Amino acid sequence: MQTLHDNTTSTVTAKKTIQNKIKALDVQRKSLELESGAITDELLAPTYGDDGDVGAPIGIHTPLVDSEGYPRGDIDVYRARHLRHRLSVIQVDYRELMKEMERELSRLSAFSVGNRSCGGVVLDESKARMEKKPKPKFDKKTGKWVVMNWDGSVAGVPGGERRLFHNLEGASDDTASADEEQMKGMTERMSLTERGEGFKKEEEEEVVLYPFASVESVASGSPAEVGGLRVGDLIVRFGSANMSNNRNLKSIAELVPQAAADNQGIDVIVIRPNEKQIITPCELRLEKGVTCKIYPCPWNGRGLLGCHIIPYHHHS
Repeated sequence: MQTLHDNTTSTVTAKKTIQNKIKALDVQRKSLELESGAITDELLAPTYGDDGDVGAPIGIHTPLVDSEGYPRGDIDVYRARHLRHRLSVIQVDYRELMKEMERELSRLSAFSVGNRSCGGVVLDESKARMEKKPKPKFDKKTGKWVVMNWDGSVAGVPGGERRLFHNLEGASDDTASADEEQMKGMTERMSLTERGEGFKKEEEEEVVLYPFASVESVASGSPAEVGGLRVGDLIVRFGSANMSNNRNLKSIAELVPQAAADNQGIDVIVIRPNEKQIITPCELRLEKGVTCKIYPCPWNGRGLLGCHIIPYHHHS
């Protein structure tokens, strides 16, 4: 039965991972669709001359030169080429994204209610329910007698689905130990506050922050602008990403779509130097940082943030 529980736990974890990935991919899909729609609207919208006359739209596939071979004078040709190129890139990215979603949905469909599969292991729930169950155990944590569910979890007590029947006492002891440790920490912090010492210990510790990325541009009305990011901001922390673990900004690229899928905000700490200030790799204390709260989401512009973040290299 322990093997059955381990297999079930592995299956549930794998299924949850796939579901989270599909949610993140779906957010990216919506973002691409919104941006594509905004570009298409601009390309197909009528143009207006300086005298107020209504002209032909830029168009998606129409020539950008007139009948004599000269660039059209009624439109911004550079802007037109930029929009068309971006639309082409979106269409390619959209096709690849939809293929990836199909693959993940196919993997998810393998997890049926009565016959779940994961890594070649097939779990038949009905068969597991028919197997002989172990005798009830007394749960010291709740003071009740409990029995085992078909998947190896605990039945009859709140939160039993997160506990192992075969490791009942160990889970109880671990939980109690964690609760006691948490309560001890809370008591110590409350005692410090009551004596007026506050966060003296934290103040004595030097929190050193180093910028690892900079904000090159921020689009008007974007989630980044709404959240408070500005051009020139030096990022020292982006959610869980910092100088030591950002993997050349890959951590940000992974964090943003998942946060958007879960409707979660991201805490971003930045250094906001003035024009005359030169940031050197000297120690930077936490209180010098500005914290922004950004909620990535699809909008009418590019990406889920609406800003361009590039790696930051320290100047000697």
